[in-house]
Amino acid sequence: MNTSELVKLEGEITSQEFVTALQQQVSGRFNMNMAIQCAFAVEAIKSNKALQSCTPESIKDSIKQITMFGLSLNPKLSQAALIPRKGVCVLDPQYQGLITKLKEYKAAKEVFANVIYEGDDFEYDFTINKVVKYTPYHIRKNPDGSKVERGEEVGVYA
Repeated sequence: MNTSELVKLEGEITSQEFVTALQQQVSGRFNMNMAIQCAFAVEAIKSNKALQSCTPESIKDSIKQITMFGLSLNPKLSQAALIPRKGVCVLDPQYQGLITKLKEYKAAKEVFANVIYEGDDFEYDFTINKVVKYTPYHIRKNPDGSKVERGEEVGVYA
């Protein structure tokens, strides 16, 4: 995408008509300011040469998909991202966005994940499907009172 095409796309994405249509789609479903989401999209496109090679229609379609999911393109929230795939832009929900939706729809009370290292004291009870004991290496002490050193990764749990 050359500079004039990029400027044209930015104008289309930030136009009152485009933003208003998006805002109407989220109205009553999600509390989102679509003008801000479009500004995040423009910044993502400007800073990513691969996104600039995507078709303008696929970029606009990806922005429209935000209204279906209610996820933000705010890079600090990391809920969703515009991702170039073979010249086509797709909206990719990030794990933080999926966690947000799980909690919002009360599909999960909490979501967590941890890496287990050699030196961790970890016990899992398969009969109740639950972690019954987890003490990370940095909290544990050796018999002589020294700290336990972190070993190799041996697993994860979530």
